[in-house]
Amino acid sequence: ECVKSSVRRIVFLSSGGAVYGHATELPITEEHPTHPLSIYGVTKLAVESYLDFYWRQYNLDYVILRPSVPYGESQSTNRGQGAVGVFLRSAITGEPITLWGGRGVSRDFFYVGDLAKACLAAANESVERGAYNIGGGRAITLGQLIDLVEELTNTKLSVISSPPRNFDPPSILLDITKARRCFGWKPEVGIAAGIERTWAWFK
Repeated sequence: ECVKSSVRRIVFLSSGGAVYGHATELPITEEHPTHPLSIYGVTKLAVESYLDFYWRQYNLDYVILRPSVPYGESQSTNRGQGAVGVFLRSAITGEPITLWGGRGVSRDFFYVGDLAKACLAAANESVERGAYNIGGGRAITLGQLIDLVEELTNTKLSVISSPPRNFDPPSILLDITKARRCFGWKPEVGIAAGIERTWAWFK
């Protein structure tokens, strides 16, 4: 349908947290090997391959964004996914949270508004076709996130530590140099400010 409708460019949200798998080095660049640890990651990588195929066969232009771990307003917590949303929900309900792998697991959290700006920037036809990491630029452990949520919400979270799951990398930190260089994107909302905005929405 995109080819028939003469769509000029597709901006696809892949997943920097899922397509790379266990990191052999940090931060993870776009050249890092892709070894997904879940069906979700395999599916994202498959779509990336389809996009490349359609470009070669039909000249359908594309940009792939590989976000790390976005969070923010309207984030669903019904399936227990998204640490920031789950932790804030726990601050309201008092329900315990489960830390798979413990407080030392680190993730590259960043605000959803910054992700939206990356999508808009990538739609510009002057941006070179390819894949770009999008993230916060720094690793934050789950322990640090808990401390921050407790401070901002003035609550004490109930935490249960469990062994890591085989599809959860112990650390995710993306190198966002390429996006900064090629279309001037960088995260603008810090973790504290972003959580404050998200907490206001939750309340």
